[in-house]
Amino acid sequence: MKNEILLLCLGNDILKDDGVGLFAGREVKKKFDGKIDFVESAESGLALLDYLIGYKKVLILDSIKREDREPGRIVEMKVEELEVNSSPSPHYVGLPMSLQIGKRLGFLLPEKIRILAMEVEDPYTLEEGLTEKVSLSFPDYVKRAEEILREWLEE
Repeated sequence: MKNEILLLCLGNDILKDDGVGLFAGREVKKKFDGKIDFVESAESGLALLDYLIGYKKVLILDSIKREDREPGRIVEMKVEELEVNSSPSPHYVGLPMSLQIGKRLGFLLPEKIRILAMEVEDPYTLEEGLTEKVSLSFPDYVKRAEEILREWLEE
């Protein structure tokens, strides 16, 4: 039997800061194991639908890299706030469009999807571990994820 809440941790733990969502999820799991389901994945787009189907609430932990933002900044988004954009490649579909497709196909998708991302400095270097700025914000990132999940469990 599935729990009603999924913590979906995205990234690649051997690409420096890209693993921040995975590392945070592993810390959060220690406090919520058994109450919430956990999935780690390096996938994106339509592949994520398989993980989302059947849950009421999903918290996604991921990294984000934008040139004009300071590494270590924590960004919270509701999936409804994301724009549905066309992709630079016909082989890639982003999360908003994937969710639209899932709804059209009649999949049982979550009522709530929240994304908690951290601005990162280096998601490209083939190396385990986090950069200094991301490491400094890491405890706050874990804490915020735990707060969101605690709120959801109490609803």
